[in-house]
This record gives sequence, C-alpha cells and structure tokens, in this order.
Amino acid sequence: MLAYSSTGQIGLILFALGIGTTEGIAAGLFQITTHALSKTLLFLATGYMIYRSGSMEITSLQGIGKKMPLSCLAFTIGAFSLIGFPPFIGFPSKFMIVFSALISKNPLYTVFIAIVLIGTVIEGAYFFKAIQALYFKEVPAQKSTDGQIQEAPLTALIPLVILMVLIIGIGVYPKIIINILNSAASEFLDRAAYIKIVLR
Repeated sequence: MLAYSSTGQIGLILFALGIGTTEGIAAGLFQITTHALSKTLLFLATGYMIYRSGSMEITSLQGIGKKMPLSCLAFTIGAFSLIGFPPFIGFPSKFMIVFSALISKNPLYTVFIAIVLIGTVIEGAYFFKAIQALYFKEVPAQKSTDGQIQEAPLTALIPLVILMVLIIGIGVYPKIIINILNSAASEFLDRAAYIKIVLR
C-alpha cells in the first residue's frame, strides 16, 4: 500500500514541476519534502508494527492502536499528511500545486487538478481503511493474549517524534521553507546560472 501510494505522489511532483513556473517548481520541491518526511514516518511506524505483530497482513494489525499508541499515531499523522489534511505539511504543499496550476491559466491544468483531487480521495479511502483497522477493530483472537505486541523502544520512537514535529511544524509555518524553495526554483529557471553552478 505504501509503495503504491508513491506512484501517485511522484505523479503529483512531476505535474508541479511540469508547470514550468517559479511557483510550480517551488510547489514541486515542497511536495518532494512532504513526501520524504511523510513516507519516512509511515515506513518507520509500519515497520515497527509489523515487527511487533510478526505479520505484514493488515488483519494482524487490527486493534494494535491500543498496544502501540505512539507508533499508530505516527502512522496516522503520516497518512493525513500525504492525503493533504491541515495542519500537516501535506496541506500547504498540495495547496501550492493547485494554486500554481490555477494561476498559470492553462485549461489542461484544470483537468490535471481534477485528477489530483480524485487521486486524493482514493488515497484517503485506503489510508482511512488502514487507520480504522488500527483503532476501531478488535484484536484477532490469536493475537489477543500475545504479550509481544508492545510499543516500540524509546530509541525507535525518537525519530518518529522528530518527524511528527517537522510535519506539524512546517505544516503550521510553511514559510520556514517556502522562501528557500522559491529561491531554489528561481535559480533552477535561470538555466545559464544553474549550469554555471553545476559545472563549478
């Protein structure tokens, strides 16, 4: 599920970069940042849950939110960020992509925006299904007395907390990186200067 969701995210990034404006490229770079932070958080949280449950089947993760609350919270934040919910980093990055496409006034981009929104709904559907299993379904009978299912160790939780803070922090204050991304986008569009920098 997580690997397949990357396909849609990469498509979104390419769409933003393909707009070819400073705003579009900055939005694409922002989405790269969003994907890197959110997907890293998702893979780490999922890895810990799989390790504790001993299975990659989603049914084995049912009700695990009660035994691994922080790991499951990390998964939920990562998922909500990729979907594009505020106040997570995914919201301003997707908003920037849609805004960049709209101000370009290209009719074709309106179609792409519709596809992006449909993709977001589909992405939300399968992530909500996973979150529902974590929190709102009963633990399978064979796992109900399994003492091995417990929260990840502190050393594993530290990177989860750091990623969650970054995802929420940048989501609430996106200007932290927007100015840097705008500067990078401007330099990228100045092809002569960009080539000189690369060839140094």
